[in-house]
Amino acid sequence: MSNFSSTLVRYRRLVASGSSQAHLPYRYHACELHQGGSGVFASIIDTPMVDPHVQREEKLVDNNYLVLGVAAALRMLGIHARDRAAAGGLANLRATIWPIGEEIPIALVSNVGMRNEQAGPAVLREPPSADAVADIDDLATDGPGQVAATYRLASGLHQAFGKPEAPLVTSDGGLRLRYWHYTANRHLTAWAATAGVEVSNDVLP
Repeated sequence: MSNFSSTLVRYRRLVASGSSQAHLPYRYHACELHQGGSGVFASIIDTPMVDPHVQREEKLVDNNYLVLGVAAALRMLGIHARDRAAAGGLANLRATIWPIGEEIPIALVSNVGMRNEQAGPAVLREPPSADAVADIDDLATDGPGQVAATYRLASGLHQAFGKPEAPLVTSDGGLRLRYWHYTANRHLTAWAATAGVEVSNDVLP
């Protein structure tokens, strides 16, 4: 994921931003880390593959970036809650995609095979929402628990597009390499070996 370029302090919270403009801290990827341990995280998940010869009405969400965005958010927020705010127990999680509306429809795509191949049949005109619960220790620790929480939230968003689940990750906290872009496979495999996460080449029926 992209790095943050600036940090700010607000009332009882820290703010990190990808924007270089102090008066627009939430223009790009950003996060807020609240004193009590809660927080929010936003990342850019548009497809990186733009074809000037193909014009589409809808904005395109890359499913690799969607899952990575959820995973990065859970990891950062979990570490903040446990290690900085000394919080513990269960955390309520919620994810959405924004902006979206009648004038900004969105579609889910994959760039693993064909460029911007449709990854779900539905085109959305209302913000989707996914909810889950996870143990804060699982979120703050690289491992199967962290990946399983990512699966629950990412699958909820995939279901809004008409896809049964997020195929990149598994419900028990594993990775399916066939659904990740090949440029990420080496890094994912190395991280999984360190974190004790199972990696497979399984393909969903």
